[in-house]
Amino acid sequence: MRIAGREKLDDWIAGRWFHLWPLSLEVTMTGTSKRFAVVVLGLALTLPGLASANADLEKLIANPNNWAMQAGDMYNQRYSKLAQINAQNVGKMQVAWMFSTGVLRGHEGSPLVVNGTMYVHTPFPNKVFAIDLDTQKIKWRYEPKQDVAVIPQMCCDTVYRGLAYAENKIFLQQADSTLLALDAANGKVIWSVKNGSPGRDRWRTGWR
Repeated sequence: MRIAGREKLDDWIAGRWFHLWPLSLEVTMTGTSKRFAVVVLGLALTLPGLASANADLEKLIANPNNWAMQAGDMYNQRYSKLAQINAQNVGKMQVAWMFSTGVLRGHEGSPLVVNGTMYVHTPFPNKVFAIDLDTQKIKWRYEPKQDVAVIPQMCCDTVYRGLAYAENKIFLQQADSTLLALDAANGKVIWSVKNGSPGRDRWRTGWR
């Protein structure tokens, strides 16, 4: 593959300038160059949706009452601006309520909090709970059916490292490599896709 030239295009997407550089490619012995061009075009076409999802998430992150992504913000700072708990009163904290997921394995990753609802995940079988923080009642739960044969292939216990949120959807990456989107309001599956084959030592442990 040889790059013959390039032309700069300014494309206005979601209120921001993105500089896209379509490449003029010369096909040599194989179709690699052609496939590469298709990938570049596909990436450009997905940018509007990506920008929309990010804008939605950034709006939620700006509210310190939310914890809408695993690390708290786009910079992975893992820092909350809430000030109710501080150096003077932290030693006086007591248990206000507790919740059991019913799964007795290692729990990793942070729960998500979006607009007064906490989304809790578990290790295999990767249950998801939506909890109303005002009442501490379960709003909905989702429990996928997975083949237990995936467990011996997993490293580091059967942990799951966390959910993701965007545009009123909860994204769950199951251990069996199935990625799905749940409706954040009711837990119903919106779509799902298989990302690999557990039988070939391919498994997933979620979002970091």
